[in-house]
Order: sequence, then C-alpha cells, then structure tokens
Amino acid sequence: MLNQRYAAIDQGTTGTRVVVFGEDGNYFSPAAIAHKQLTPNLGWVEHDPMEILNNIRTCLGQAGVVDAIGLAHQGESIVAWDAKSGLPLYNAIIWQDQRTDSVIRHLREEGVEEVVR
Repeated sequence: MLNQRYAAIDQGTTGTRVVVFGEDGNYFSPAAIAHKQLTPNLGWVEHDPMEILNNIRTCLGQAGVVDAIGLAHQGESIVAWDAKSGLPLYNAIIWQDQRTDSVIRHLREEGVEEVVR
C-alpha cells in the first residue's frame, strides 16, 4: 500500500516553513525561510510578494514528492497582482501596518464601523 505524503505550508508574518506528513504518522520539516520586514515609512509594515512566492517554492522544492499541499497564510495581509503580467502591483501590506489608523478612527467616530468591518 502506498504511503501518501502531504505538505503543509505555513506562510506567516516572519517567514515560510513546510512540514511533510505521511499516512504512517511520520513527519519532518525540511525547510524554513525567514523573509524581510519592510518598513518604508513610520507605521508601515510590508513584505515583498515575490520573496514570499520564491520562499514557498523553495520550501516545496525541499519537501520532495507530495500528494497534496495545504497552505496557511497571513489572512489579514493583502497584495494586488496584475492580471496580465502576473506580477504584484505593490508590496504586501500586512496586518501590522498602521497607515489607515486615522481612517479607521474616523469610521468609528461616524458610527459605521460595523458596516465596513
């Protein structure tokens, strides 16, 4: 009987890691790669989307042959990609970023926080 292998990718705030699990209960973590925290302005926190993508590819390359892949990622972060070129339009703006704090305060003061949450 075949022992299927599953790769779990954790793409988080400070880096990317992979853990490979087998049906037999064995697991190993062949790769973990940190990525840069970019702070171009006070209160801004960004990541280079291409660095993250390359780190995911590198981690998967270290995992060997797998039958399925699961990905956990920074759900609160955002990046826009150009549909034609496939390249990011700008860096990923991550959950720690504070550039919209004044807008959020204004929305709360206006009483519309629940509408835009």
